[in-house]
Amino acid sequence: MDDDFWGEPIFVYTDQQALEGGVLVDISGINLQYQGKPVNRMSGTLYAQFEPFLLEQPEQRFTFQGNEIVVPGQSKIDHLRQIIRTKLRFARLIGRGRIWLPPNLWMLQNEVGGWSLILPSDD
Repeated sequence: MDDDFWGEPIFVYTDQQALEGGVLVDISGINLQYQGKPVNRMSGTLYAQFEPFLLEQPEQRFTFQGNEIVVPGQSKIDHLRQIIRTKLRFARLIGRGRIWLPPNLWMLQNEVGGWSLILPSDD
């Protein structure tokens, strides 16, 4: 496959600039890897689509037959980890450094040694 899959870049900026500008979001806290590299960035556009579904659930305590049962809470990052872990099961390599996650996500190698999740419209 041609190395110029995406064509010439229109504008180039650093990872730090992209994080500061909101173009990328640091998701390294999900602690997931693909092919030995961390999934550590997500486009700001994609994160904005996920965010309404990322619920925080507080710890819950129940008493059942005299015993207290504690159900741990979940943070937004826990939910994001579950969503991405499920999508990674269906990942398909389509070229050097380009992974497709059905139904509509791309995962690309990034400059900080990991993977960035983006929408097709983000490229």
